[in-house]
Amino acid sequence: MVKLHFVPFSLILCALALGRSPVSGIVFTNSALIAAGDTTYDGQDIVVNHCVLTVNGTHAFNSLQAISGGLVTHAGGDTNNRMYLTVSQNVYVDPAIAIDASGMGFGTSGGPGGGTNSGTAGGYGGYGGGYGSAAGGVTYGSMSAPTDLGSGGSGGYMSAGGNGGGAVRLTVGGTLQVDGMLAASGVESPGDYKMGGGGSGGSVYLAVGTLAGSGAIRAEGGVGHGQGAGGGGRIAIYAGTYNLSGAASARGGGWRPEWRCGNGFHQTERASCGQPGR
Repeated sequence: MVKLHFVPFSLILCALALGRSPVSGIVFTNSALIAAGDTTYDGQDIVVNHCVLTVNGTHAFNSLQAISGGLVTHAGGDTNNRMYLTVSQNVYVDPAIAIDASGMGFGTSGGPGGGTNSGTAGGYGGYGGGYGSAAGGVTYGSMSAPTDLGSGGSGGYMSAGGNGGGAVRLTVGGTLQVDGMLAASGVESPGDYKMGGGGSGGSVYLAVGTLAGSGAIRAEGGVGHGQGAGGGGRIAIYAGTYNLSGAASARGGGWRPEWRCGNGFHQTERASCGQPGR
């Protein structure tokens, strides 16, 4: 279940319509890393144009745009890499573009909710799916202020477990316009066999003046492929004005991609779906 919390914020209006302003500021056209503790770009207008910008740790920008195939993410597997951004003005995510930290959480059996038995899944906001008689990973962390990485599923036959989702926290003084994807979902077991459990969803924590757009916000569990499926992550949204027409989802993973928990529920006698995040 997605928790929505609303508190008043002062809305800082931009002089030009969001998404229609000219591309200006620091424009990244080649993939780059802004490391934790690197303040070179703090206070700047950041544009990510058709490349990948990896942003680790805590940073403060004036504005942020992801356009023309741009992707904003953080590096995986380390709590120091969690993306905590404070943006004074506006954030714009173009259609088919993403701020996406899916699979950037803990790896195989890692994290407080990591799967511990072969084929069991990671938990976080919801319990991870079990396999056979073994239960999946447990829940942990805050519902109202989620900032944790998702936990990894356990390994299986010739397979690693799926990674948990990453952690994205955005504090935006103006408008967060999501017309693409904002995600921190867990992923499935990698490789050909896919015999590991799915990773749990990670965390998305938003505190914004206005949340708008037609895109989606996701912190879902990773698919199980016959093993345990990842538990859902956690999403908390604090917005002065809520105008997002797209869905926000922290559901658990399913047995197959087309059989998602909470949407065409399916499980077998041996492998179970991950529970939705709370």
